[in-house]
Amino acid sequence: MRPVKEVIKITNYSTKTFLKVHEAAEYYGIGRNRLYGAIKNKELKAYKPNLKTYLLKRTEIEAWIETFSTCQF
Repeated sequence: MRPVKEVIKITNYSTKTFLKVHEAAEYYGIGRNRLYGAIKNKELKAYKPNLKTYLLKRTEIEAWIETFSTCQF
């Protein structure tokens, strides 16, 4: 069973439009280095409104994840 703080944190991530890289990594179970690599390779679009922190749009992350489908129907 997950601790209450962890469940609340994950719930908060699901209501955000943009996630920081570490938040996206935690929420989707993807390594931070993989996300940074996807940004570098222009697989994912990153936003830097404060010229410091990368923000990723949840819908774009989910679309990117869907490109890795392993099941062919």
